[in-house]
Amino acid sequence: FGGLAYLLMRLSGGIGSANFVEFGAVLATVAYLLTLIDIRIGMAILIACIGFSPEISIAGFDSIRFEDFLIPALVIASVLRSLALREKSIPSAVRLPFTLYLVNAGFSAICGIVFNDLRPSQSLAILGKNIEYLVIFMIFLNNIRTYSDFKTFVSYALMVGLLSGITAGFPIFGEVTHRRVHGPEGELANIYGGYLIMHMAIFIGFFIHSATNSRRFFCLLAAGLLAVPLLYTYSRTSYAALILALLIFGVLKHRRLLLLLLMVLILFPLLAPEAILHRAATITTVVTEGGPESWKARVDAWQCSVDLILSSPVIGNGPGAVPFGDVDNEYVHILLDVGMLGLGLLMWFLTRIIVSMNRLYDSLPSPGFTRSYIAGYMIALSAIIIHSFGATSLSAIRSMETFMTFTAFAMVAVAHHETFLVEEERDSEGHRRRARSPSLEPLGGFVYE
Repeated sequence: FGGLAYLLMRLSGGIGSANFVEFGAVLATVAYLLTLIDIRIGMAILIACIGFSPEISIAGFDSIRFEDFLIPALVIASVLRSLALREKSIPSAVRLPFTLYLVNAGFSAICGIVFNDLRPSQSLAILGKNIEYLVIFMIFLNNIRTYSDFKTFVSYALMVGLLSGITAGFPIFGEVTHRRVHGPEGELANIYGGYLIMHMAIFIGFFIHSATNSRRFFCLLAAGLLAVPLLYTYSRTSYAALILALLIFGVLKHRRLLLLLLMVLILFPLLAPEAILHRAATITTVVTEGGPESWKARVDAWQCSVDLILSSPVIGNGPGAVPFGDVDNEYVHILLDVGMLGLGLLMWFLTRIIVSMNRLYDSLPSPGFTRSYIAGYMIALSAIIIHSFGATSLSAIRSMETFMTFTAFAMVAVAHHETFLVEEERDSEGHRRRARSPSLEPLGGFVYE
């Protein structure tokens, strides 16, 4: 279905503001029917929407995307499934802090609307998006309960990210102009860079922990293909975030990753186009010369935000008090919107993820699919935390929806890791048995004795 939808999109000349409603209506009708038949189909469509949907303004509402229409169907299907199968909600260490973050944001929005002349439509729209992030997390957490579903959705999400990057970046590959890769319509290059580095990080995780050389080669090739659109975003924040995340994971968890990082740093100045090389070289001036002009503008914006932060330091001025793009730093932006209480809850949320991932990674054997994913997710987590110092990565829709999807996959692994280990061992034993026995012959994609 995803392939047919993508083909339809390409044959119709892509999705833009002119045909957004028509394409969305057709997609929504089919998606609703398929989602109510099997929620996993709707979840797959949701991942495709995150990767490919443009952001359109309709009737005065900004940042409308296809998944906004799909999520209600997923919620209905999820509730019906849990009632029919009598399934209990999967516990998660991160659900409470994020829920409290939303409660604080809601209270801050009410205070901002009542006392600070905050626009209700803008504030409630941002609050609604944050609720969507939690809903996306819960949908994936509660509806991926088997090892085969876990492998399928992780692999599918990575393929969507790879295809999104290729279709966005390769049309301008080799051009002499300095046109930036922005991703689908309405996206910013910096935010799309955050989307790309998360997928690259997980591919690298599979590269360092995969059991076979063929898988390692494919994952390294996929990361290399995504590096092309990443370079053409000209996003220094994304470059720095990925390099630092690889360095942190290499030092703390997997020293051999440092060799890969060293090779990248050696090959980059030899292979990168001159414009991209010059762009990346300005990163070092942050320490020596105060940084490029865009960095200085960011710092000035942060400094100018101090008075507004101090005017309501505890609960902030309400979501939407400062327009996106005015302050390109997630943590400063959160202080402005939801105050120190909101920032503290976000830090609690991220800390609980880090602790859970560290414990799980250390307990898993290598090689293995689960350990490979957790390794990649830990790199992606570090990358997006660093990326948030130069962008509103945990508020921007595409990057945050992707982050919550990958976080849900990671929490699925936490909840079911004992069962997953048994399944992985069974798969490994099957591969070893087939390799030893010449009497097993492949037939039609399956193996029969």
